[in-house]
This record gives sequence, C-alpha cells and structure tokens, in this order.
Amino acid sequence: MSQLPGSCGYPIFGDKSVEFYRDPELFITTKISETSSKVFLTRLVNTPTIFVCSHQETTEILYEKSRDFDHGYREFLYNSYGDNLLFENGEAAKLLRNCLTPIFTNITQYESSIEEFFGKFFENFPPNGELVNVYEEFKSLMTKFCLKFFLGFSDTSSERSKSISELATLHWHGIISLPVSVKIPFAGQSGWSKAIEAKEKLLIHIRKMIAAEKNNSSSKLDASVSKNDAYVNPNKSNVIQQMLQAPFMNRDKNMEQHILLFISSLIPKAFSSIITSFILEMAAKERANLRESAALDSQLLSRILLEVQRLWPPFLGGRRIANKDTTIGGYKIPKGYAVIYVSYFAHRDKNVFKNPDEFNPDRWLNQGNTISANSIFTFGGGERVCIGHRLIQYILQRLTKTLLEKFTWEIDGDVNNTKKYKLLPVARPTELPCVRFHNKI
Repeated sequence: MSQLPGSCGYPIFGDKSVEFYRDPELFITTKISETSSKVFLTRLVNTPTIFVCSHQETTEILYEKSRDFDHGYREFLYNSYGDNLLFENGEAAKLLRNCLTPIFTNITQYESSIEEFFGKFFENFPPNGELVNVYEEFKSLMTKFCLKFFLGFSDTSSERSKSISELATLHWHGIISLPVSVKIPFAGQSGWSKAIEAKEKLLIHIRKMIAAEKNNSSSKLDASVSKNDAYVNPNKSNVIQQMLQAPFMNRDKNMEQHILLFISSLIPKAFSSIITSFILEMAAKERANLRESAALDSQLLSRILLEVQRLWPPFLGGRRIANKDTTIGGYKIPKGYAVIYVSYFAHRDKNVFKNPDEFNPDRWLNQGNTISANSIFTFGGGERVCIGHRLIQYILQRLTKTLLEKFTWEIDGDVNNTKKYKLLPVARPTELPCVRFHNKI
C-alpha cells in the first residue's frame, strides 16, 4: 500500500481552495507535475482532499469501490436543496432511486411532448438571422423545458414562469457563493442569504403545483384554483403525476425537494454546456461533410456527442467522502477524507484514449475497441449514475439532429477563443461565442 503523493498541510493555513477555484486546470496540472502522480493529496475547503485524475482510478471509485464512498455534497448544498437523492447514501439512496428511476427510463412516454416543445422552438430559430449567444440561448431554452417537464407549465413565456426562472437562477448562485446567511447593514444580503430566500419562494410555487395536480388526479379542482391558472395541466402523464404514484416514504416532502433540484439552473447550465461545445466543435469548415453525414446517420451523431462530452464534460468531476478506510490505485484512503475525481483529466488519459486532445468520433466505433459509453464520466457512473442521463442523451440527440438537418453555422470572431474554457461551475468558453446560423435551402 503506497503513501499518497502530496500533502494536506495544516488546517486553514494549508488550504488551497483559492488557488483551485481561481484556475482549476492550472492548479491540477501543477500538482500532477509536482507530485509526478495523477492521484495526489491536498487540502480543499479545509478538508484533506485527494484528487484523482486518471481514468483507471476514477473507474475504481465509481464502479468497483463505489460503496466505500458517500456522496460529498451534503455539507455544501443541503441547505440549498434539502432532502433528496443527491445527499442520501446506502439504503436510503437505493430506496429513493427505486422511486425515481422509472420516471426517467421510459422515454417513449415523453417523445411526443419533447418533439412538440423543441419543434416550436425551431419554428422561430434563429431569431431574425441575428448572431446567437449559443450558451445563453440554449440555457434559456432548457430552463423553459424544465418548467414544462417538471412543473407542467403550458405557457413558459408567462410572467409566472419568468418569475420562477429568475428565482431558480438566484437560487443557483447560492451554490457558488459562501454559505453565510448574513445581512450586512447598507450592504444588502449575501448571495447565500438571497439563495435561501429564493428557495423558499420556489417551494411555494412547487407546493401549489403539487396541490393542483392532486386535484387534477381526482378531477376535483379547488374553487380557489382557476382553470386558466398556469399551474393547472390536464396532462395526466406529466412528471408530478408520476411522482404522486411513487412509493416515497414522505411523499410531499420528497416530491417538493426533488422537483426543487430538477428545476434548478443546474440542469439547463449543464445541457447548454454540452450543446455549446457541440456547436463549436462542428463549426469548422473542414467538418462540413461530417455535419452532413451526421444529419443522416444517428449512430455517427451518437459518436460525435460522446466525443464532445469526452473533451468537454459539463462538470469538472465529482466529490465523494470515504465512509471507511479503503484504497484507490494502491493508495490508502483514510475514512473521512474527501476524494474528487476529475472527469476532465480522466477523459484525456492517454492510457485509454489515443491522441486524447484530438476530436475523433471514430474512436467510438465498436471494432474491437476497448472503450464504450461507460468510459466517460459525464454524468458519473455505476450505481450512482445520474438518474436522468438517458433522458438528457435522448434530448441531446434530437436537438443536435435538428440543428444539423436545418442549419449551417459559423462562429463570429476569433475561433481560437472558443477553445479557452472556464471549468467551474460548469464548462463553457471563457468568452461566450456568438454564432450565425443559416437555414438550409
């Protein structure tokens, strides 16, 4: 059993959080060079933290040794999101997953509503032939989709939906602000305090929606709820109706806390990150033939999306806490230590991916290849893989196929700037690119 390279230093004084959050790629690259290892020890948010940047050891964490680790987000996000699958471990997590998984695995029940929603979007896209900030455009689109999908809003342009979108954005900002609920005289509220207030307002909307759906299911609408109210959705197959049938231990609380998570800005930002990277990777003139082929070949398109997610995963990685003394890659991991697996680096591990910095969809051809979709960790992996990953991949496939079928596009400005990425809180170009789309004749 080998000693972990690096050092966690002394509490507080040895903390490297500022250096990491300022430039995570530079921080990790420097540490790998200093320790001559892709697994190293440091101190982050005043906790001994092991960074895992290799593909083999990341696979070990997510698959073979997954039960040796708990999710590591509770201390940061619990006050923002409350009780949900993201913070549970062991049997509690298994029970919640069993309740929620059926909602996200039967994609066929959502196909028509998904097609209708995105079909309406493309009727007016691009807007008047103008330059499009693709990251912001598709983040807004996915925010509206989440409101429709998880809250049943029939009109995502209404004032109420706009208000909820704004609250969700404000709520999200609490994730990346210091968890200090303080009101300083004449200085306004802290970002964390505002986020908690936004959370409570969002929960009010969610509870009203749940109440309306309960009334819908029994065909007895409360007299105080107008038939024209934005909350009322006669569609009995929406997500809340399905959640009402799920065997939650605490149905109302479990429902509202999970819906709060599902309508947060987390999903739209991650989705927009992938779509933006796809558009940028496929914009080059020399990829014109690849675009035409992918519009006709769904398997090729799937390989392109895998390659986009390999090179530019929306999340830098994931955090775990060792729930017992264990080992990763032959290194001892003490109980209570945090572990961060870094998907961005694991996806570029040359021991697994030949020419790892090269965009090459053909690497995913199943011709004796040892890599598969499970070789990337865009949405985690193993028993704790994101429960919505199949739905997201379906939407990505449908949306990118429509883009390829209907449009050509080019980037406005310096193409080289599109390769300079921020990696936190979600991956996106440092300078958000504007793109000009042209309808195919």
